[in-house]
Order: sequence, then structure tokens, then C-alpha cells
Amino acid sequence: MVSEMDGKRWIGGKAAGCLLACILAAVSGCQSVGMLAIDLTNTMALLGPFHEHRNIAYGPDPVQKLDLYVPEDGAKPAPVVVFFFGGNWTQGYPDKSIYRFVGDALTSKGLLVVAVNYRRYPMVKSPAFVRDGARAVVWVHRHIAAYGGDPDRIFLMGHSAGAQIATMLALNNDYLLLAGGNPHWIRGVIAMAGPFEFLPNPQMPWLDPIFGPPSQYAYSQPINFVHPYEPPLLILNGADDTTVPLKVAHLMEKRLQQEDCPYQAKVYPGLDHLMLLGALAFPVRLNQPVLGDIAAWVRQQDQTGLAPAEVSRQ
Repeated sequence: MVSEMDGKRWIGGKAAGCLLACILAAVSGCQSVGMLAIDLTNTMALLGPFHEHRNIAYGPDPVQKLDLYVPEDGAKPAPVVVFFFGGNWTQGYPDKSIYRFVGDALTSKGLLVVAVNYRRYPMVKSPAFVRDGARAVVWVHRHIAAYGGDPDRIFLMGHSAGAQIATMLALNNDYLLLAGGNPHWIRGVIAMAGPFEFLPNPQMPWLDPIFGPPSQYAYSQPINFVHPYEPPLLILNGADDTTVPLKVAHLMEKRLQQEDCPYQAKVYPGLDHLMLLGALAFPVRLNQPVLGDIAAWVRQQDQTGLAPAEVSRQ
């Protein structure tokens, strides 16, 4: 079936599902057909109404680069979403270069997107990737106005390992303060399939060299840093996620409730760990509510104009 929507041609139903499966194969590390689908998806994304600025340095290391996706239309200055990709905190998984479809999706809603590369294991171990994230946020606050973004309306967003980075930046003030930043810059956090509590985990011994020794585990778990005056959180999960089980999100919600922290939580039937992110890709997003929910939540937080401590729990 071929339909017309928003001035673009799209294939619905089964064809979109096949494209999504190929996209997710690439994001999960499979190379061949999956990467061809990513190339196709990102080529289609070039048709979107945004300007692209790639490989801008935010630090001295060659890995410390970011890409900007600036919406052509919409209000200026625009709200800013700083996006951290996933991939088990390790090298060998794709970096920011394959996430143009995320920039395309969010700019279609009037958001300026910053996709951040960060150092990963074995180049570094925890908490270096969170420190890289803090350094990127400081760069954004200092420079984003020159690209049409609002440095006072910064939202953090991450998927999987990237959600751990985003939430640690928001919940543990030390990272931004030590980087020369201010925790009050953060207006909200979008955590997609966030591993808020994942250690100790005897079934994943490969995490120990990244986050160990065990005496250090607690310092990498976002759930341990929940406090009453944090930015609002949007917690998104796929109902079929077996990589980061729903019980992790439920534990985080309970902790947020205990501290009377502002948050919303949504669970999407039929989506698993990777499909949650893949649902942002065109044309798949036309059949999924994930993008609309993110945009509506950002709009809601943006319109309050309140500091995190003043926002009541939703």
C-alpha cells in the first residue's frame, strides 16, 4: 500500500516492518543487509527539512565529535535535544554516524538535535563516557545559540547505554559541575530503554572491566542518584524488551515516587529493545506513537518555564 503523508511517499504495514527489521539489524551490530537499510533510511532522512553540521569537536580527543541537525522551519531559538546512542558502552558498535534518522525525526518536530560521539571501552572505562557527555553539554550551552538553538532549553536523550549516560548527567550534579557546567541547564531527560540499575549482574561478567571493581558499581547506577530536585524524566520502554527488562523501569519509577520527582513513563506494545529506537525512523514512525510522545512531552516541559524543583510529578 502506498500513501501520501506530509509531502513524502511512504510504504505502510508489512513493508515498513521489513525496513525496521533491517534498520535494527544494523543498529545491533549486524553489517550487510542491515547497513544497506541504514544507508537507505539515512538517505531518505536527507530529504527532511534540516541543516546538518557534522564532526564538530567538543574536546581534544579525535572521538570527541558531535553532529548538529538544525530544523529549517519553526520557532527560533529552538529547544535542543542532546542525543547519546547506545551499544553496551563498548567499541565495535556503530557510532553517531548512523543516527541521522534520529536527527531527521526530532527536527521534524522543531527540535535542534545534537548527536554525540563519546569514548568507549576498551579506550576508556566508566565514568569516562559520562564525563565526555558532560563536556559535550558544556559545548552545547556555550555554542548552540550560533546555530539557532536555545542554551536555556537543553534536553538530554539516550537509548540503552546512552540513556545511562543521559540520566547520570542529570542525576549526579558532579559531572556537569566538574566540566564547568551547571545542572540547571537541563530541562528534562528522555530515557529510552534505560539501564537505571544493572550491577551487579553475574550473567554479564563482561561489564566488570568497564564498571568494576565491584566496590565501584554503585557509582554507575542512575537509580542511586535520584534526588528531589532533578529535571523531569520521560521513561520509554518496549513491552517486549529482554535486554533491559521492564522491571528496571518499574524500580526507577518507584524510586522517583519515593523522592516525589517529576516523571512520565510509557510502555509500547510490540516493541523490543532496538525497535523502540527504530520506531523513530521514516517511514516506520508514521505507524508508531513514539516520536509524537517525545515531542509532546518536550513541548509540555518547555511550556512550563519552571525549574525542575517547581514541576509537580505528572
